[in-house]
Amino acid sequence: AAVCVVLAIVFFCGKGGFLIMIYNTAPPEVKAKYRKRRLFRAMGILMLAIAAMTVALALYFEQLQKLYTYGVVGAILLCMFYVLGYCKEDDGTDENRPPQE
Repeated sequence: AAVCVVLAIVFFCGKGGFLIMIYNTAPPEVKAKYRKRRLFRAMGILMLAIAAMTVALALYFEQLQKLYTYGVVGAILLCMFYVLGYCKEDDGTDENRPPQE
C-alpha cells in the first residue's frame, strides 16, 4: 500500500510518465491526443484506490476476500476506461463545451 501511495504522489506531481506503459510506448502523435495533466491525475487516483483496497483487505481479510477480488478487477477496469476517455484531447466538435487548456 505504501508503494501505491508513493506512486500516487509521483503522479500527482506530474512525474512518472515512464511508468504508464500505454503512454510511454506510444508514438508522439498518439501522446499528443492525451492531456498529460489529466492522465497523471487519473493514475494517481487509481494508485490511491488500490492502496485503500489493499489496506481494507489487510484489515478485513476473512470478510472481504471474495468481494475484494471482484472489486479490484472492476475498479481497475473502470479506472482504465476513465483514463482512456477522460484524458483524451478535445477535438473541438462540441460547441457547448468551453475550450480546454
